[in-house]
Amino acid sequence: MWTPVSVPYARPRTATAERLPTASEIRDCPFEISRRTGERIVALPFYVIKYGAATKAREGQALLYLEDCVPEVPTPRLLSMFQDSEDFFIVMERVPGPRLDHVWDSLSETEKDEICSELKAAFASMRNQTCPWCPAATGLWMAELCHIICSGLMSKIIASTGHSRTKPRSIRRL
Repeated sequence: MWTPVSVPYARPRTATAERLPTASEIRDCPFEISRRTGERIVALPFYVIKYGAATKAREGQALLYLEDCVPEVPTPRLLSMFQDSEDFFIVMERVPGPRLDHVWDSLSETEKDEICSELKAAFASMRNQTCPWCPAATGLWMAELCHIICSGLMSKIIASTGHSRTKPRSIRRL
């Protein structure tokens, strides 16, 4: 049975291409992907980092769980997670290529259908899982995983597939 890792967590050094950034290097990063109340997502050449007071360890734990127990679900590899006096940090590998939310409108209907099919298969795999922390909370676990994986992109996918709701439960329709 899978068990959560302790925090701070760092993947063994041989698995990372470069030195991991420090909290001050992350905060000083000018390449912002997203900013919401209590959290910020930034990109460095080899890493994407989510951090802030609203960022939680369960997000990093979910990435590790998916990697170990549901490898057919594509997720970024968690390299490190740690807390300082102000924020919680999740350091992930940066996957090369354009952001899907930036190119979605330029994709053909066939390409969008292929992506939706891949997401449907990923969600089906996740629905077959039981929350490792609380088996009775499987529905909540799935909502959290879906939120982590889809954040800003889901509204575009749902809009293009004709679904009006953007809550994680709408994903069942995909």
